[in-house]
Amino acid sequence: MVDRFNVKASLYLLTHAHTDHMRGLRKGWSKGPILCSEETSRVIQALYGVPKSLIAIIAPGEEVEVFGAVIKAYEANHCPGALMFKVKHKAEENYKGKVEVYTGDFRLNERIREVLHEFEGTDICYLDMTYNNPSFMFPPQSHAIQQVISVLETCEGKDSFIGIYTIGKNKIVKAVSKHFGVSVYVPEKTYRAYQALNMEEVVTKNAEDTWISAYSRGFLEKPKVDNPLFYKISMGYTVIPTGWACIMKSRNRRGRRIEYVAYSEHNDYYELQEFIRAVNPKKIVNFHSRK
Repeated sequence: MVDRFNVKASLYLLTHAHTDHMRGLRKGWSKGPILCSEETSRVIQALYGVPKSLIAIIAPGEEVEVFGAVIKAYEANHCPGALMFKVKHKAEENYKGKVEVYTGDFRLNERIREVLHEFEGTDICYLDMTYNNPSFMFPPQSHAIQQVISVLETCEGKDSFIGIYTIGKNKIVKAVSKHFGVSVYVPEKTYRAYQALNMEEVVTKNAEDTWISAYSRGFLEKPKVDNPLFYKISMGYTVIPTGWACIMKSRNRRGRRIEYVAYSEHNDYYELQEFIRAVNPKKIVNFHSRK
């Protein structure tokens, strides 16, 4: 069972540690073993208390045979530790010889392109189709990161905010910290995630240490009046790196500037079409629409 923890299974595969891929995975987990990357293992132990004894590690390029299936892991170029899985069934009568690919969330890059031939002949591809619309065309991540830095340079030294995830967009935080020579403030849970990833040197738990803070996009876009940080966020400069920037406009609101930058750790429409043409699966299922 891949990225679904609210059903009974002999083995659970976890592509990455984002909550929309971890439904049913709660503190005190005891339902069964989880197969994931080393980075994801450290995160789910630190944030969700998953026992180490219930975690099996697999690295990109590695292959294991278990419960009548051969499972191979591939780099996903999403958040730290994200994997794609290819599952070839060998035992179950109805599925014998069938090949399924679970992409989780991913963004095509050269390392993934080099292994796409291994996905040819896939029977069912459970595919990340987040931006399956021609409106979405993203620049390379390195270009988008430089754009984030350029935005922050216009307000250097003043209270500034970046929209991130607890896990994910770490490349931006690392690049911003290096460029400006400061740590980026993050909330406690996010800090623990960075610790688990051995990246705590680029973040801080003390907001007074820095002029750059990072919170979730929702927290920054609509700060509540009763939030102690409401005034600080409302008077500061906010940059939101997101693929949705392609259909959103940066704006000034009551003296506050929100800048959207088209940074994504998912495929844009054209990368998605490239992947589909290369793999040519017999059936495609939108990963996020599974019941």
